[in-house]
Amino acid sequence: MQRGRRPLGVMLTRISLLALSAHVHFRKPGRQGYRTFSGRRGEAFCGAVLHDLGLVPPYRGDNRFEVDGAEAAFYIKHQVSPERADVVWQAIALHTSPGIPTRLADEIAMVHLGAGLDFLGLGLDQVPPQMVEEILEKYPRMSFKEEFKNLLVEHCRHNPAAQILNWTDDVARTAGCTLHGQPIPTVTQIMSAAPFDE
Repeated sequence: MQRGRRPLGVMLTRISLLALSAHVHFRKPGRQGYRTFSGRRGEAFCGAVLHDLGLVPPYRGDNRFEVDGAEAAFYIKHQVSPERADVVWQAIALHTSPGIPTRLADEIAMVHLGAGLDFLGLGLDQVPPQMVEEILEKYPRMSFKEEFKNLLVEHCRHNPAAQILNWTDDVARTAGCTLHGQPIPTVTQIMSAAPFDE
């Protein structure tokens, strides 16, 4: 292991603990305001722990990292019912898709909200400061922003095609990733190149 790089287990554990601890106080948008988490903690835990698995070299495939991670985690289908395994698959595959997970099962919404909290600080003001302080004291961020960006860049270089029309396309372009020797195209470029005479 390179100096300064933390083991995957440490990174995933810290991420999942922040996400899972937050779910006690997180509220999911609903039609009548907000409701508290009422899903199965097992599925929420699996989704939270494994949600970035597709960024890790042994689990990288040809898809978006979220889908690669969901596929890699799907081994649990042999341990639980297909319905429960599908909830974990959706929680992992959709955790970076704004506007979708919060309309689905609580486990799926919780993984999305927890990842958003950990990655961007979204909703951090809704978590009691003492809880955040306790978690970060026990599980420090350890240069999370830089480490996570490095994982994203590695994924972009490994699979540049998966970044097209994806939120990671900006990371790919900024890092100089190319597809067939060309910069990753923007949505505007792809739309303009559509084969229609207008």
